[in-house]
Amino acid sequence: MAIFYPDNNNRGKRVEELASDIQHLQEQTKQLVDETTEHDKKAAAYLNEVLKARSKTTLDEFIKKNEAVMDQEYLKELQHLAEEVKDLDDRVNLALKVGSGMFCLGVTLSLSATVLRMFLQRQFLVVGVRSLSLGVMRMLGGEFEAGIKLVRAAGKMFSKFFRGGEEIVGKAATAFRVLKLFGKFLVIAGVVIDIVTFSIDLAEEKKQRSDLQAANRELCVSRFQVKKLQMQTSITASHSSDARATLSTSATLYEFVGQGLLTKEVVDNKVKDKLDEWITKGMVIDGVKQPSLDEQLKAITDDAVYANLFKFDKDRDSWMYEDPNLSYIVTELEKKAKAEKEKAEKEGK
Repeated sequence: MAIFYPDNNNRGKRVEELASDIQHLQEQTKQLVDETTEHDKKAAAYLNEVLKARSKTTLDEFIKKNEAVMDQEYLKELQHLAEEVKDLDDRVNLALKVGSGMFCLGVTLSLSATVLRMFLQRQFLVVGVRSLSLGVMRMLGGEFEAGIKLVRAAGKMFSKFFRGGEEIVGKAATAFRVLKLFGKFLVIAGVVIDIVTFSIDLAEEKKQRSDLQAANRELCVSRFQVKKLQMQTSITASHSSDARATLSTSATLYEFVGQGLLTKEVVDNKVKDKLDEWITKGMVIDGVKQPSLDEQLKAITDDAVYANLFKFDKDRDSWMYEDPNLSYIVTELEKKAKAEKEKAEKEGK
């Protein structure tokens, strides 16, 4: 029991609460990644069905064929992205293949240049978030080197491939370490000071207060980062579900073309409108417009993430008296991201 600094009890509980939050968010992110991979597997199968019915080609053949006629800027970016993620994780490669296939389908269907650019950018973002999520999961599983490679690849995607992506994604390529705290394995942004056991000695309690305050700040920064990733992963999982549904419907429609029930032009336009709808325009359900993928991603701002966490803490009556504000959190993440970038450059990675 703390005597001279009674709030150390509250500080200790808050640190444990934040650690539990991070662990829970990591578990949610893992579930979302698993769900998304299943969506991607089915989407790839449906995409092969669409291409077989539409142009009698496989997905790999279709992508290669369209690369020959694709805008060179788009092609260069896709090839660069493929180079960054190859050999890192089969699930990332699957996401990239589905994204590339759908992008090439959009090219074939003559989507506008604006929509194609946004489509391509969103594929970079989806694969980038997937890489970041998988990197965190692999670090938690003890594969630190493989995990950090995925995190760094994600950082390159956000900064090089997705124009304006840093504003949406935030400081993605922050330095990470895996920490065991209160029996929980956590991926942490930066270093959390080890928490000492409670003591009634005045000098020890004073040090304990300082340690707990520092740990609280670090965990608030890390929780913010993990929450943002969880929100982004949730949207990309929804995106993958929409892609699968669109391709499933498209496969059926192109079968009708083969049976002479519909013309290829009618189905092409239907699929084109559907792609444009969930990427940029948003679907209308029961007379109510739903946010598009683009709108959903743009809505995950630093302010939105902070407000979400603040309300969550307020609703459960958390002890937040020493929590850092948003400005502090963002500044810390920027510093950590800069340090990680310099470290990666020094290592030539």
